[in-house]
Amino acid sequence: MITKRNKGMTLIELMFAAGIVAMALAMLFGSLLSLSLMGQVNKSRMDAIASLNNIMEQVNTLPYENLVTFVPPVDSCGPGVSRQVSIQLVVPGAEGTDPTLVSIPLPAGYANPIPNPVEVRVTLAWQEQNGYVFQIMASTMKGR
Repeated sequence: MITKRNKGMTLIELMFAAGIVAMALAMLFGSLLSLSLMGQVNKSRMDAIASLNNIMEQVNTLPYENLVTFVPPVDSCGPGVSRQVSIQLVVPGAEGTDPTLVSIPLPAGYANPIPNPVEVRVTLAWQEQNGYVFQIMASTMKGR
C-alpha cells in the first residue's frame, strides 16, 4: 500500500495564516496611530497650559489701573494653527441679577465702574491641524 506524507502546507492554509497575521498587524498599527494622536493632543494641552500660566502671571503682575488695556503678546497665545485668547472681567450685577462679562481691552464708551476686587477670566481656545478644537480657562481675583 502506498501512502502519501504531508510534508508542506496547502495554499488555503497559507492564505488563512496570512489573513490572521494581516489582522494582527492592522490592530497593532491602529493602536500605534491612536497613541501617536493622543501624544500630540497631550503635548498641545501642555503647551496651552504653559501659555495660560504665562498670561495669568502677566495679569497678576499687572497694576490694577492697567488691567483694562491689557492685551497679551501674540507669542504667548498657545498652540495650534488657529488660536484665540479672550480676557473678561466679571462685573457683578445688581441684587438678584447675573454678573456681566466685559471683554478687555474695554470697549469704547464703556462707562460703568470696574469693581475692586474684580474677577479676571482668561480663556484660551485653539484649533489643531487635524481639526480638533480645544479650550482651556483660568480665573483670578485682581484688586488694587
